[in-house]
Amino acid sequence: MTPIVFVVGVPRSGTGWAQKILLAHHETVPFDAQDEETGLFLQYPRDEALRLIEERLVPGKVMVEKTPRHLGYLDYILEGTEGSVILMHRDLYSTVKSYRMRWPRTPPENVSGLWHYSHQIQQELCHHPRVLSMDYNALVRDFNGSHLQMLTFCGLPYVPPIPEILPK
Repeated sequence: MTPIVFVVGVPRSGTGWAQKILLAHHETVPFDAQDEETGLFLQYPRDEALRLIEERLVPGKVMVEKTPRHLGYLDYILEGTEGSVILMHRDLYSTVKSYRMRWPRTPPENVSGLWHYSHQIQQELCHHPRVLSMDYNALVRDFNGSHLQMLTFCGLPYVPPIPEILPK
């Protein structure tokens, strides 16, 4: 069982859904119950962030930390923790469309740039043993298989999904 799993990716690529899927499991806990997104490595120097992670780990539980922008801190995560990473990705068109619906003033080229950055990282790390590359569209198409894949990757026993996390 991994002590902590970081859910990262371009915003609107399914990171929130992946977080909900994992937190629906009885052997997981959120990194911060108050915040859906912590921005841990964005707010603290590397060593302080790593110290906070160590302090908050719960024996026998998998801690779930979701901050899409931690995509840029995967070296800190993979070198400084024993945790794993679920790297969410989605096709460019759907990502830009969803992002612009949420934040309409964002120029499409900014979102496209983020997507290309994420895609490059995903290509580089897709075979890393502590990184699970999860496609949003695959999650929609084969929810049960993807759900099982995420749980297995985190070292969690299978439990049937609750209705609140099923695709709509």
